[in-house]
Amino acid sequence: YSDLYALDTKLWTWTRLKDLGYHPRARHSSVLIDHKIYIIGGYNKSYGCCQYPTNIDYYDIDLFKWNQLKVDGFTPQGRRCCYAAGIRKEIILMGGYKNHDYMSGVFVLDTEHKPIVTVTETFKEDMKSLLNNDLFSDISFKVQNQYIRAHRVIISSRSTLLREWCSKNKKGQTTVLDQLKYQDFLKFVKLLYVGSVRVKAGSAHDQVPVSYT
Repeated sequence: YSDLYALDTKLWTWTRLKDLGYHPRARHSSVLIDHKIYIIGGYNKSYGCCQYPTNIDYYDIDLFKWNQLKVDGFTPQGRRCCYAAGIRKEIILMGGYKNHDYMSGVFVLDTEHKPIVTVTETFKEDMKSLLNNDLFSDISFKVQNQYIRAHRVIISSRSTLLREWCSKNKKGQTTVLDQLKYQDFLKFVKLLYVGSVRVKAGSAHDQVPVSYT
């Protein structure tokens, strides 16, 4: 099962909360730490076979929401009928068995550990959407009679040459660059915004007109 209930000890009534919805399990252990109920171990049967999930799901009592704990590095084998205890901010896991094998060893998980934050793919798309966009733009370049609109805070943080240029020029100013090709300079600005551009092999030095650093 993956259902969850709360018992009101004043009214002595049960209330069904939001189900786990995924990784249903039985013969697991649960630990309460800082208003979060952590589910460790257990098993479920899929197509007649026993599955032993190694992930740790937790229910946030304050937010009434299920989450999955991100664990870096080593993860103990899945098991059922294991013992788990919460001591301060740590979960202690011991024992249990999987199929016909009994588990030994004691494992400690620090729930305060902050996992590495990775930038999602939407970040690149969001930055790309700002490229040559009038929204909040405060600088523009005129190249071959076409305009490229940009944001000073972005380009100045990505290029030392443009940082010097921004410090000497006012917001809203348009700079004319007659000596460059429009598509080449647009690719350079795109490089500043999203970190990568496609160029023809052997032509990168010709197409990127300003030092990236």
